[in-house]
Amino acid sequence: MTQQRIALFAGSFDPFTIGHKSIVDRGLQLFDGIVIAIGINPAKKPWQPLEQRIALLEKIYADDSRIKIATFSGLSMPPAGSEHHSFCGGCAPWPILNMSGNWPISTATFPASNLF
Repeated sequence: MTQQRIALFAGSFDPFTIGHKSIVDRGLQLFDGIVIAIGINPAKKPWQPLEQRIALLEKIYADDSRIKIATFSGLSMPPAGSEHHSFCGGCAPWPILNMSGNWPISTATFPASNLF
């Protein structure tokens, strides 16, 4: 049995946009699954409550078992030994994270689509 390629797409998703959905859709062409991880920062007042963001994502991806929704606080680096071996996203800092430590993590950065 081959190991699944699971990516972590972390962000505040406040709100989750068409651009975010585009990144997830394109990420599913490379990965077997994606964990959409919603960051919790108590120092910031979100536009949408966390529960509303979770509910929206669960509704959008209700029929796609390849998508999991999670939350995190602090750094978005997956813990050692976790199932997440790749970051997927649309911004530049991810490669910097890879170079800052001995993390067994790969990155996939998707440029913004010209449709949005």
